[in-house]
Amino acid sequence: MTHHALGIELAIVAAYVAVLVGIGASFARRQTTTDAYFVARRSVPGWAMGMSMFATIITAVTVIAYPGAAYAGNWSLLVPGFMVLGVLAVVGVVIIPFFRHAVGMSAYEYFGKRFSNGVRVYSSLAFAAGHFSKMGVVLYLLALTVSSMTSWNVYVIVYAVGAATVLYTLIGGMQAVVWTDVVQGIILWL
Repeated sequence: MTHHALGIELAIVAAYVAVLVGIGASFARRQTTTDAYFVARRSVPGWAMGMSMFATIITAVTVIAYPGAAYAGNWSLLVPGFMVLGVLAVVGVVIIPFFRHAVGMSAYEYFGKRFSNGVRVYSSLAFAAGHFSKMGVVLYLLALTVSSMTSWNVYVIVYAVGAATVLYTLIGGMQAVVWTDVVQGIILWL
């Protein structure tokens, strides 16, 4: 790969990351209450929530691991990809309206009210453990793919993407997450 091509790739990636962090920074001043930070004052339009869910469901596992395994002979791993639209429809029609009506700040708050504080703590810890391990796999698969195309160091890619994601999420709250997901969802569609 030529230095010119590597420079162009780096510029595209840097611009993309800068846009995502910029979106997070644009919402930073609006994070004045817990409600604003965690549920975006319940002001996110439905289409943006749908695009955010779409972009969140589609990961490196979806576009790299499952098709690779299917090509190797295990076609059953493609089923989750085919089910995305059906799941999104059910979530949009049933789950989101329920959450907006019955749930306060989070599903775990609802679990605490509905069942017990023990269920709330257990479910939040289980979710965090599961998603932290999943994010490790997703970041690693992304880094392997980008590294194979650019020869960039896998660890640098993991740390850079992880740091940028944490930064825009930390400073911009849920609004930053949703609107960066909208950008990523549009890019996925394109």
